[in-house]
Amino acid sequence: MQAQSTASLGHVPAIVRVCTSTLRWHRASSARSAAVTVLAVTVALALAPLIGPLGGGLVAVLMAGGVAALLGWLSLQRLKAGR
Repeated sequence: MQAQSTASLGHVPAIVRVCTSTLRWHRASSARSAAVTVLAVTVALALAPLIGPLGGGLVAVLMAGGVAALLGWLSLQRLKAGR
C-alpha cells in the first residue's frame, strides 16, 4: 500500500507545473480583460456629458470592436505571411 501511494506522488510536480502555468495565464488574461473593461467604461463616462450615456456607451463599444477587428486582421495577415 505504501509503494502505491509513493508511485502516485511521482506525478505531483508535473501536475503542479501545469496548474501553476494555467493559473498564471488566467491571471494575465483577467488583468487584460479588466484593463479593456476599464478603458471602455472610461471612454463611455468621458463621452456621457457630451452625447449622453447611451451614445458614450455605443461609441466605447464601437471603439473596442474596431480595435479587436484590427488586431484580428493583423494576426490573420501575419499567419498568411508565414511569420
